[in-house]
Amino acid sequence: MRVPIGWLKEFVEITVSAEELAERLTMAGLEVGEIITERFGCDAAVVGVVETVEKHPSREDFFVITADVGNRVGARHALPLLTNLPNFSPGDLLPLALEGFVFPDGSVLEPKKIHGVTSEAKIIAEADLELSDKANALIALPASAKAGDYVADLLGITETVLKFDLTANRGDCLSIFGIAREAAAALGAGLLKSPYDAARNFPDGDDLFAVEIQAGKLCPRYTGRVITDVRIGTSPLWMRRRLMACGMRPINNIVDVTNYVMIEVGQPLHAFDLDMLKGGRIIVRRACRDEQMRTLDGEDRSLTADMLVIADEQRPVAIAGVMGGADTEVTSRTSRILLESAFFDPVSIRRTSHRLELRSESSSRFEKVIDLQRVGDASDRAASIIHELGWGTPLSPLIDAFPRQPRRKTIMVSPKKINAILGTAIKDEKVESILKGLQFPVEKKGKNLKVDVPSHRHDISIVEDFAEEVARVYGYDRIPSELPVVRAHRAYEEDEFRHRRRLREAMVELGLDEAFNFSFTNRAELEKIYGAGDFSNIVPISNPLTDDFTHLRPSLIPALIRSCVYNFTRGSEDVFLFELGRIFYLDSDGQPAEKDSLAFVITGQPYHSTARSISAPPPADYFTAKGIVENLMEKLAVSSLKFLPSDSSLYHPHRSAMVTADDRKAGEFGELHPSFLQKFEIKKVVCMGEFEVDVLSEFLKRSRRCVPISRFPLVERDLSFVVDDEITAGSIREITEDAGGELLESVAAVDEFRSEAIGAGKKSVTFNMKFRHISRTLSDEEVNARVNEIVQRVNEKTGGILRL
Repeated sequence: MRVPIGWLKEFVEITVSAEELAERLTMAGLEVGEIITERFGCDAAVVGVVETVEKHPSREDFFVITADVGNRVGARHALPLLTNLPNFSPGDLLPLALEGFVFPDGSVLEPKKIHGVTSEAKIIAEADLELSDKANALIALPASAKAGDYVADLLGITETVLKFDLTANRGDCLSIFGIAREAAAALGAGLLKSPYDAARNFPDGDDLFAVEIQAGKLCPRYTGRVITDVRIGTSPLWMRRRLMACGMRPINNIVDVTNYVMIEVGQPLHAFDLDMLKGGRIIVRRACRDEQMRTLDGEDRSLTADMLVIADEQRPVAIAGVMGGADTEVTSRTSRILLESAFFDPVSIRRTSHRLELRSESSSRFEKVIDLQRVGDASDRAASIIHELGWGTPLSPLIDAFPRQPRRKTIMVSPKKINAILGTAIKDEKVESILKGLQFPVEKKGKNLKVDVPSHRHDISIVEDFAEEVARVYGYDRIPSELPVVRAHRAYEEDEFRHRRRLREAMVELGLDEAFNFSFTNRAELEKIYGAGDFSNIVPISNPLTDDFTHLRPSLIPALIRSCVYNFTRGSEDVFLFELGRIFYLDSDGQPAEKDSLAFVITGQPYHSTARSISAPPPADYFTAKGIVENLMEKLAVSSLKFLPSDSSLYHPHRSAMVTADDRKAGEFGELHPSFLQKFEIKKVVCMGEFEVDVLSEFLKRSRRCVPISRFPLVERDLSFVVDDEITAGSIREITEDAGGELLESVAAVDEFRSEAIGAGKKSVTFNMKFRHISRTLSDEEVNARVNEIVQRVNEKTGGILRL
């Protein structure tokens, strides 16, 4: 937001320098990022001091002058120029236009050779600066002027502009008058006037326009003003210069007025060519699906059903709050206009502007919330300017569609509580004075203050907001710095956070790095990963930012696959990642619910291996993933762990497993199915897994039981069982653990063998068993008894026989 101080002085008395004003406003919470000197295109107009005057070598009616222009053209000081005026002599002061000077007609001064002599400057006339229409009247310069001085500075044309970096909640300060209110409070001065004070006596009109609001939530108020006898032309110089100082380009008098009032009071306005509107009424509605319109910038825009448009009986004529349409643009042929002033929903404008990639001065103000109560007053202000300058005849009454007027907020404020919040001792009278200086209507009620929140301060809703207002005007630098009183309490960590931390630590210890992904996905991505399944329980996003993020993720796997592919496409083929985060689903009542999930993806060679520089470890496969799962479960002290066949289409049918703990499904893991890898053009083995944190947390809640380490030797036996192919090693291991009793310390499948000698449909599975007693050495008879019991149980339950 750019604010010319000269314009600001119309509303508040300013006696301090621009630097001090910027400092005070910054300390009051309105940061001034830059102080700009605006010369309105006259930066190339400087004072020249005549050094020499000579006749032109071939034209007697021309003179060649050499003028000193200071250091305005680099190292050179003297410039040659030609003139047909004979009354100059050395020492005279001349207003000169240098290379790059822009004339009122838009032409730019360039060095020119005239009859063999180069002229690099031009003597400025009053018409060149639009001071008058006299092209031969030279500008008078003060005798104190020096070579290189800016002509604009000497003539008082130069304007000092404050450039503000405003926070998102201060939409009320996106205007000259809004900054004036703040300056008045910061300087302790009163407002000189209000832009809404002008008298508005407009003639009655018979040919009124109708307004219909069909989308009341997106447009609570819409006003229109018919103006006839419109004369399109150029705005006066003072208006054009103020617009340029604020960073806007003058267009024509009607458009300039709408921009002028928008900058002055913060209310965006738009002028329609009334004769181009069809049907005699304005309809404020949502756009139809795939509706098209051409905006003022000449671009054809494709609209969606959640965008708000201004339409006539036949088609949309403006994208509400963002940009008008080319069909109803004000042109030199316009004789009647409809002046729009309205309030549009900030979220709707922000979403529309983002999707169309179209930002404007209007949309930036609507996004930050404008003053709903002043919508009609801003229209009256613009109509008054048009009427006073003779550019048209505004008609009464104002067409004002305002179905539901909101109540003004009133808050009881205690100065004592404000001081308690700030840690200050500001007197009650000072608190009251500050609030009044900020244009808050205040009424004293005993020791408290009854404060009406003005309509332009939508960001004020609680007592703490008033404390902030008092603090920034009183001065943050005047508030004492004291350490707060802190009472030490016993540190306590919630189980949920402790469990998540332990799971993270366990995965990092296993050589994986943590990934953090967005919680969004889309149906197309899910279908590509899981196929055309039932996705009725995924949670849709009502206002998605992009088409790539339309639903909340039902699993962590899609995002990890995305991360894996991202690494592959950038040459990183070793990926060992895990993620611990929330997934979302619809419960039995159709309401969104969420829970924690733990997932991992591994492919390539582990990059945390200490032996990598000596001999590279084998690439990750199913057994690598199984090792990660087993080690994780061991760290969680899961005793009843089982690996069962997985029926997920995501994984390889013979290199995957479903994991259960205490007969509860904890998760699934395995190598991704080859057909899936082909979809993503992945040519490497990729293993993934996902586990329910709620199930894992049950084991973290249990207290660990420590047992002493036996100092007696163990006895190892290897047994090979011939069983049918469909018998899993895991089921044999369960039978073995049950039959081995307390003497069996551990059992592990170490080999699997098939051959014609064993028989078709048969396999041999070898188990390594370790027996040990805690307090004595085991005898061969004790171990043999257990082994025989194991062989008998395996035979009874699986039909397996011992392979000798």
